Formats: sequence, structure tokens, C-alpha cells
Amino acid sequence: MDLEIISRLPEKNTQPIPLLFVHGAFCGAWVWDEHVLPYFAEKGFAAHAVSLRGHGKSEGHALLPLTGVADYVEDLTETVQAMDKPPILIGHSMGGVVVQRYLQDHTVPGAVLLGAGPPYGMIASAAVTFVQNPVLSTQVSLMPVLQLFGDNPVFMDMSRRTLFSDRVPEDEARRFLHRTQMESMRAIFDLSLPHLPRNKGTPLLILGAEKDYFVTPYMVHATAKAYKTEAEIFPHMGHAMMVEAGWEMVAERIIKWINGGMPANLSVPPA
Repeated sequence: MDLEIISRLPEKNTQPIPLLFVHGAFCGAWVWDEHVLPYFAEKGFAAHAVSLRGHGKSEGHALLPLTGVADYVEDLTETVQAMDKPPILIGHSMGGVVVQRYLQDHTVPGAVLLGAGPPYGMIASAAVTFVQNPVLSTQVSLMPVLQLFGDNPVFMDMSRRTLFSDRVPEDEARRFLHRTQMESMRAIFDLSLPHLPRNKGTPLLILGAEKDYFVTPYMVHATAKAYKTEAEIFPHMGHAMMVEAGWEMVAERIIKWINGGMPANLSVPPA
């Protein structure tokens, strides 16, 4: 599979471990290149982002409807194997689920989960959010259909409210949304299913956003509990943490964790 990799390399490589970023649903590697890849390159990291099959400029668009999360895990495995050194993985949302499933059978120097889907799946959380906001929840469930109609008011308003906090300017939010693409319904279904929270020893940093509609702070804490570690929640931020107002705080926290030696969590043994 020919996968797009966007890389930003430091002028002087001061950090020994490379970083590999994994995007969420409806996006591609480009989402990390808005701010994050250049930022980490300036800090001395070799920063790379992969577009999973059917996303960005990677192969597989024609077969995207048949693509599942297991296929994305295969893409991540292929990408890591092709790198000179094992990377620290940073996965957002669906990408965080891909990272979790990769870690069931592999170890890397470290992994960061940003607003990642929980091990118990998204069905329970969907029920809770429906009770809290049934209208918005119904719109979210229709996102793949609404996106077929492009720049329509319902899709744009719904996406704006679920991805970003009010601190993100309207023009920036719309510019981001215009770059999004269709997602595999099979992969979305896969995200609703639980997976085994098994980690063979990779240190984990689990971060979430206070205003995240998709992956609420409660879900982030539940994910951390499943891996026997603690989560950290960034105040005032929405789901799209890598482009949200205050994204620098998230990046700085990751660097602090890496430079602090990435203390290992207590891994969950296989069932």
C-alpha cells in the first residue's frame, strides 16, 4: 500500500526518538501539518504523519467503503516497520484507537492518545450524548450522509459545534472543514465495538479536552483507567486538539512528558 507520509525534519536533530502522528476520521496527515509537525521539528524532533489508506494522498480511496480499523492498523504497522527507528506514536480520535489496537501486539518507546476512542467502544457514549443533546446527536449520526452535500448549513454548523470550542474563529473552522473528506462507514462501525485494552509495556500519555463532544472527559478518564494510568484534561478545548485554540499547550505537555522519561503505566495483561 502506497501511503502518504508528511515529514518535517529539524535543522539539527537533537532528539533521538522520531514521532509518528496518526490522524482521526475524515482527515489525513495534513491535519498535523497545520501547526504540530513544524512545531516539533523546531524542537529538534523528526516529525512524521501518515495518511491511512483512502485518506489524503494515500492509495485506497476507491476501496474506502470496505476499509475497517484493522486495515488502518495494518497501515500503521507497515509505516512503523519502514522507519529507521521505532517512533513515539501520537494518535487522535480514531487514530488513537488505531494506536491502541497496534499496541496490543507491539511495543514502541511511547504513545500519546489525544481524545482517543475508548476501549469499550462508542455505543455507550453515544447513548449518553444523545440524552444530553438529542438534536445534535442525530446530526452527528448523519455526518457521512450530510457530507455528501458538501458545504451545507447543517453539516457546517454541526461540525463546527462538535469539533471546536467557541474560541476558534469561524473562518479557521470553516477552512479546516473544507479539507475534510468522506470516512469509511465500516471503520465508523468498528469504532463502536469494544477492544481489549492490552498494552505490552509501552508508556502511555492520555490527554483529553474539556469541551470535546465526541470523546468526553469521562470517556478519556475511563480509557486511562482501563490502562491503569491517569488522564489529563485540557480546559476550554474542543475535539480537534491539534488545531484548537491553545494547541501549543498540548504540544508542550507531550514534550515535557518525553523529556521527563515517559514514565511507564501499569500495563493490562492479556485476557
